[in-house]
Amino acid sequence: MTEAEQIRRDTDENLAQGLATVKTQQEQIQKQEAKLQSLKEAIEPLLDMIPEGEGGRETWLLERIKSAPTRLGQYITEMTEYIMQGVLSIVQVHLPDADMGMIRRKPRGKTEAELAADLAATEEKVEVVAKAYARKLKLL
Repeated sequence: MTEAEQIRRDTDENLAQGLATVKTQQEQIQKQEAKLQSLKEAIEPLLDMIPEGEGGRETWLLERIKSAPTRLGQYITEMTEYIMQGVLSIVQVHLPDADMGMIRRKPRGKTEAELAADLAATEEKVEVVAKAYARKLKLL
């Protein structure tokens, strides 16, 4: 076999190996793209729950995820305020002469322990009414 024939044979083998490698890599890329697509579909609902950048600016997902705990804390605080506003509104409707300002003050002559015990006892009394009222609200 001449040197030219050997070079050609080696080149053909290298080409065949290269084509096989390209085919294998294409198959791997297709599998990875399919996985990526399924991940995108799975994460889409979660992305809706993560706040976007301030003022509509483009934000990396990692930045959005890092800001989520702070925003979650803000959301919880706001929801607490809305819930308290709703509860106090209900109280005011049923007891129009009640002084809502007195709710902010600690009852006279009560220790913190006594106040905590009174609150726990009252919570038990109103639990059934609170649950029934909450079920009537259409929040979702």
